[in-house]
Amino acid sequence: MPDLDYAPGSQAKYRCYGNNAALTIEATALMTKGEPVGWTVNIDVAPIANRQANWQEKVTVQASESELPVLCAVLLGLLPKCQIKRSGKGVYFERQDGVLFVRGSQNAKNYALPLPIGQTFHVSALAIKQLHRHLGGDMDTDLMLAAIRGAAGLYKPKAQ
Repeated sequence: MPDLDYAPGSQAKYRCYGNNAALTIEATALMTKGEPVGWTVNIDVAPIANRQANWQEKVTVQASESELPVLCAVLLGLLPKCQIKRSGKGVYFERQDGVLFVRGSQNAKNYALPLPIGQTFHVSALAIKQLHRHLGGDMDTDLMLAAIRGAAGLYKPKAQ
């Protein structure tokens, strides 16, 4: 991987705010046994109270190597929805009329927000850039999009 700057503070991030929740998507290294093996995104969803995001109550998940292309397929409109789920928590993405609906849940907590087109664009661009970086950064864009399209055709969503 030619891009070796794994420092979390040096990575791109994008924040979105809704009425009841906020979202952060952040570029990060994909770690295996404490070693960076590629690139992915961290996704945080936090509640909003008194017009402030409470990041201490956030739900955080990291897209795995197999989940990142699925997330990109949803963001590109190739799949209607996906969920990145871990033990007791997860983040759910669903395309709805004119928005991308995002919900984070952990135990009994649920935080949700709709992302309008402009915010969805920025979230999409960051996730797709990370997938491109993960693939070494030298894959032709048309080939990468064809690979996402092909993988999306195989995807069967798990029961929610």
